[in-house]
Amino acid sequence: MVAHANKDEALRCEVISKRALADGDVRRARKFAEKAAALFPQLEGIRELLNQIDRAETDDGPSPSTRTADTAETASATASTAQNGGAAAQNGGSTASSRQRGAAASSDPHGLVKLIRSKSCHYDVLMISKTANDDEIKRAYRKLALKLHPDKNKAEGADEAFKKVSRAFSVLSSADQRAAYDRYGDTDGMPARGFGGFRGRAGPQYAASFNGMEVDAEELFRMFFGGNPFMGGGFGGATFGGRQQQQQQQQRYRQQQYRQQQQYRQQEQNTQPILRLLMSIAPIVMLLIFNLFSGSVPAYSLQQTREYPFPTMTSAHKVPFYVMDKNKFMKQYRLGSHERVRLEYEIEATFKEQVQRRCYQERLVKARYESYGQADKAAKASLASCELLDATFKKKS
Repeated sequence: MVAHANKDEALRCEVISKRALADGDVRRARKFAEKAAALFPQLEGIRELLNQIDRAETDDGPSPSTRTADTAETASATASTAQNGGAAAQNGGSTASSRQRGAAASSDPHGLVKLIRSKSCHYDVLMISKTANDDEIKRAYRKLALKLHPDKNKAEGADEAFKKVSRAFSVLSSADQRAAYDRYGDTDGMPARGFGGFRGRAGPQYAASFNGMEVDAEELFRMFFGGNPFMGGGFGGATFGGRQQQQQQQQRYRQQQYRQQQQYRQQEQNTQPILRLLMSIAPIVMLLIFNLFSGSVPAYSLQQTREYPFPTMTSAHKVPFYVMDKNKFMKQYRLGSHERVRLEYEIEATFKEQVQRRCYQERLVKARYESYGQADKAAKASLASCELLDATFKKKS
């Protein structure tokens, strides 16, 4: 039901995005296209729509709303520079002037490459202000990465400029890395944290940690754009260094994925028998403990056995349980009596604890499938115990 609702809303957002793109409002088109992709990633044609928006931004430059925001941001940066006595100039020049020079050089591939290579501050590299939000950082990276990618920009040094933009984006897109950069600047040996954890200073190869894998600037580009928009017929993308290096990187990636899947399967094989054993002996252990401390035969069982063949259920949540002799049980535990209320409370608490344990294991298995990118298995993973828990206790718990 939720997936169906998400798909309907995603389709609505896709229609709004296409209309905005047709009207020339690229910013609004991207907003609703990204919302549609987030709501329902399997939506047919959404990736192509995002690529059309990328090409529209690259060909036409920023939308009117973006230009207005940039103009206001430039004025703000200029006023801030005057108020602080030129502090921004001491940190590598004002961001406003960087954006102005970037706008002038954007039409000249050689000039843009030369401008990017001359910058050392990550904000100047992306041509944004230090107060830029996440959306502005993403837009700046998207625009520059498309212009500087070696498949499109054949100017000398485009490789280095492309990597420099990727480096800046990786740091500024991570809240932790950005805060550390704002406070200490770029440091060698900075540990990788999540998506933005690049290591080391500018050099021939940048590496980042993403889902436990090391990726370079080209991998970051493919993850951000869902492939290489300059390569026809798919999302395989191209890597630096020619076809041989591309094949080697793809092979390493496949080997890493295979090893992770093998480790996951091994963990599953080692864990499931133990869990099944614990779940099977749990009722027996509980009966033994009960007998040990009570010194008498239990009045009920949550499982139907030869000793407890007669079914009944609790009054509050209709939890089923079984007794030895129904007539004797009803006489000893009359409905509404203090003894019956106490016993049913114990039955429901025990039942709820067992179902919660099974639900936790089911959610854990589903989460593992999702973390390893096995969407099909995650979708098929059973949550029967979780559904039973909700159906039994959601109204009165």
